[in-house]
Amino acid sequence: ALLGGRAPGAGAAAAATPRGPSVDEKVQAVKAVVPGLGDGFVRTCLDALGGDVDELVGRLLEDRLPPRLALLDRRAEGVWRGKADDGGDGVRMVADEGFREREKQR
Repeated sequence: ALLGGRAPGAGAAAAATPRGPSVDEKVQAVKAVVPGLGDGFVRTCLDALGGDVDELVGRLLEDRLPPRLALLDRRAEGVWRGKADDGGDGVRMVADEGFREREKQR
């Protein structure tokens, strides 16, 4: 496992805090193995694959992402969600390093 689990008998403190890795930690774990990917792309893939880092890395390395993920911009830093021009819900990958900063300012 890329993020590794705790060894048996790792201590009471480890057992008392069963918190798993954060989404940011998962994104960084994927990018450590497959560099050049945008955070938004990785987050979207992790979401679609139930947060499974190993599954995502395997699919990326073997070039077998589900079609709806394979079509996305792999450099995307963010995901814009909102109303599409036709009035429906829209999702757009944004390959822009300033995306997250602008979203925080909203």
